[in-house]
Amino acid sequence: MFGDNAEMLPNSILYVKKDGYVAVSFPGLKYEFGENVPPEMQPFWAEPLVARCVRGMEWLTQLFRHAAGI
Repeated sequence: MFGDNAEMLPNSILYVKKDGYVAVSFPGLKYEFGENVPPEMQPFWAEPLVARCVRGMEWLTQLFRHAAGI
């Protein structure tokens, strides 16, 4: 699995040379649904992998800040 936990970014940075760049692309949400998954997404959300990997901007921002030591 990639990108669904706090270790993802710090572990990936080990492979970036000094002054290098990291480009990311991922499915994301403006905010976490919690228990309020919209009806049209519920058939897909039942899959545990989706609920683990599609995260909100706040979660992703905190992940990047933590990894950068901010």
